[in-house]
Amino acid sequence: MKHLLRTFLLLAIISPTYAYDFKVGELYYNITSNSEPYTVEVTYEKYNSSENYSTLRTLSVPSSVTDNGVTYIVTCIGDCAFWQCKALSSVTLSNNIKNIGDHSFASCTDLQSIILSDSLLSLGAYAFDACWDLASITLPNNITKIGEGTFHGCALMSIDIPHSVISIGRRAFEATGIYRDVSNWEEEVLYINDCLIEASKSISNTYVIKDGTRIIADHSFSFNSNLKSITIPNSVTDIGASAFNSCSSLSSVVIPQGVRRIWNGAFAFCSSLDSINMLDGVTSIGASSFAFCTSLTSITLPSSIRHIEASAFGSCTALKSVEMQKGIESIGQGAFSLCYSLNSVTCKAIEIPQIDTNVFIHSSQTSATLYVPSLSLKKYKSAEQWRDFGTILPIEGTDVENIHTNSTCTNKILKNNQLIILRDGKTYDILGKEL
Repeated sequence: MKHLLRTFLLLAIISPTYAYDFKVGELYYNITSNSEPYTVEVTYEKYNSSENYSTLRTLSVPSSVTDNGVTYIVTCIGDCAFWQCKALSSVTLSNNIKNIGDHSFASCTDLQSIILSDSLLSLGAYAFDACWDLASITLPNNITKIGEGTFHGCALMSIDIPHSVISIGRRAFEATGIYRDVSNWEEEVLYINDCLIEASKSISNTYVIKDGTRIIADHSFSFNSNLKSITIPNSVTDIGASAFNSCSSLSSVVIPQGVRRIWNGAFAFCSSLDSINMLDGVTSIGASSFAFCTSLTSITLPSSIRHIEASAFGSCTALKSVEMQKGIESIGQGAFSLCYSLNSVTCKAIEIPQIDTNVFIHSSQTSATLYVPSLSLKKYKSAEQWRDFGTILPIEGTDVENIHTNSTCTNKILKNNQLIILRDGKTYDILGKEL
């Protein structure tokens, strides 16, 4: 019996498993939506099989396909769909393709030409890895994401990165012609157009990112223990995931007004970082962006911040005070977890922010003081997690609090603990009686 079981398991491992929902022409498809609009992705025939599309030389992906009387829009090239299709030399994608999945054309060693969809939004991790003959490609103007290792090992000597791109993964251009050309490196930093792609680990002390740079790519400075200071120009809009992760000597950073997004783990494990000057402009702080910044003692977030993602300041063990402005809308799970030194949190939002689970777990919340607008004091005192602060007090000067309603000529104010309504130059009490 045991022998039969082992034989069955071995056959399950070595036998390719069919991986598609239906086939039309020479291509296989997986259904991604069974309701309108019906959609599919292009996939392969069998898992882990070198026989998939083994004789395919030219590929033209249609905009739609019909199966059993249902017409599906083809919106995606699935993960590994054409992996190791070594005979494939030319690809044309329809304009309905929005995403190209991870490893989708990896190791297509004869691929020389690909025409991308005008609707394309993202290129997956290692999508064109080891496409040795791919020397040129035109990225459409709608694309927002270039994944990790997307063009790793390609023959690319140049590329234009559209302004629509907001995220570039690590190793995206590693081992390409662009990467190998030393003339593309400026003071040990690789720039492509207005994007900073990678910085040498040998950079020490201070580095000034050149003016006009728009994107700092993922992991571009990570694990540089010699970097002590970084100057980010106002032209930068996105600081990539783990861009400065584990820069253990980095002691201070100014986030300029131009920055809109700080991606996941951007400054995580910067153990010497004790000063963050974040100017008005940033709208979201990614997950674990400043996690394990164990020298950070205080943070004042600008009024532009709307979202703080999970564990953004988790394990900042020296963090004592946090100030959030009126615009804050949501705080992610464990955002201030394991902040053992926390003694003061100020939240100026009149409407209590949406809050995920365990935001302050394993911190000193129960002995800390929460400062909130007097108008919302009762709400915070009864709201889950907020009510767990040791002390909850009104912010000084908020005995009069302006709240702009949808009407441009109406204000509500709290004066001497009495709610008063101002409209069109007249004053009313809460019952509508003119005062």
